[in-house]
Amino acid sequence: IIDEDKETMDRILKYVEEHLDNTDLKVDDLAHSLNIGRSALYARIKRIADMTPNDFIRHVRMQRAEDLVAESRLPMAQIAYKVGFADPKYFGKCFKKHTGMSPSEFRQYHAEKAAAAENEAETEA
Repeated sequence: IIDEDKETMDRILKYVEEHLDNTDLKVDDLAHSLNIGRSALYARIKRIADMTPNDFIRHVRMQRAEDLVAESRLPMAQIAYKVGFADPKYFGKCFKKHTGMSPSEFRQYHAEKAAAAENEAETEA
């Protein structure tokens, strides 16, 4: 990635992260915040990340959701709202498509993985 592309992606990511809980986050809003047209934004994200802007936004939402599911004890519905999903059931469906596990399975997997790592550290000490 060239410096200009990195700067653009940093600005895009910053905007998306700041508005992650907005269920109505639109590509037009993102383009407007960057002072570029929708088609120019589409072309730039497609060239840099090989995703459409909507796919990129969804990807960022899912990355943040993975962190929250694995590292917090927040209810799944609250996580769904925090990452911009108005419908917790739809969030669960998208999460499973993204990770291959339901949010509950993902949380359980990471809890077991953390416990195993902790037991291993205790054994070595």
